[in-house]
Amino acid sequence: MSKNSVVKEIIIPIIIIAVVAIPSGAFSYGYVLYKQDFKELSTLYKDQKYDEAYTLLQGIEGSFYSKLSSKKINTMKKDMEEYNKAKEDLGKADELYKGQKYLEALEAYKNVSKKYSNLYDIAQERTSKCKEEYVNASIEASKKEAANGKYGEAIALLAEVVKIDDKHTEAMNLKELYERELSMAKEKEEAKKPSSNASKSNTGSASGVEKPKVTYPKVVNKDGMIQIIENEAQDKGTSTVKGFTVSFVPDSFKLSSKPTAFNYRVVTSGDGPRNISYSITIKYNGESKTEKYTSGDENRWFQPKAAVKKGTKGTAEVNFTYKGKNYKFTKAFTS
Repeated sequence: MSKNSVVKEIIIPIIIIAVVAIPSGAFSYGYVLYKQDFKELSTLYKDQKYDEAYTLLQGIEGSFYSKLSSKKINTMKKDMEEYNKAKEDLGKADELYKGQKYLEALEAYKNVSKKYSNLYDIAQERTSKCKEEYVNASIEASKKEAANGKYGEAIALLAEVVKIDDKHTEAMNLKELYERELSMAKEKEEAKKPSSNASKSNTGSASGVEKPKVTYPKVVNKDGMIQIIENEAQDKGTSTVKGFTVSFVPDSFKLSSKPTAFNYRVVTSGDGPRNISYSITIKYNGESKTEKYTSGDENRWFQPKAAVKKGTKGTAEVNFTYKGKNYKFTKAFTS
């Protein structure tokens, strides 16, 4: 055998082995990388780090080796797409919240799936803040409407608050107060309408019997409030009433298992003065407290020794002096 023949017999097998080995080595290296990426993907998915997992998934999905784990990859992909949908729902709700569209935002936050705890917890936290801001804004708006005599609008705002939080003491008490004010306003309007006796003398009647004289200020004491009517007049069948109302309003009760407090105030509405000296005695759960102050519709606090518990009854006795005369009324309330 010649020297060249021997060389050929040695080289050719080596080349064949190299050609076969190169693809096999490349295949093995690619599979190792895929296994590493898939393991990382599985860990991120398990920890609900869906944003990072989804980015990694998009790279793995086009890989030749993804066919080896196609069932698991499809399950993870579907779950991550649902996660992205929940994330979009949270974003839409946040936009409504930032735009102060509180009621729409509260509904939108309900769409965030409980399945994804990180997004759901954020949605619940922002729901609480959104509800609090809506309630506060609505109560302030209702006070402005009531100050302008628009009790119907004020009541409508508070009714929406009560729908969201049916235990909000201040909203319920203000709604009750404005309903009474609206009722009295309607009574005044009815009194202004011409009646069959409008043309008759104020001191006489068709029978000639003299009507009893009314002493002013006239006091109406009803339902835990006092209405003081300064004067009433009739002119060509039209009645006018000038006066004001004093009401006791227990605002917010903070209920807990530990001693806490609630606040209250005296509300003056109508044509009367805003600054009157008051004496208020609160009786609650066997305790009593008396305070004297000048009203400006200011909030006052009562902190009993025992805990403030739901359903506990109390009373408030309000005394004040106006134009040398003493007035008193009581108001029952329940925490």
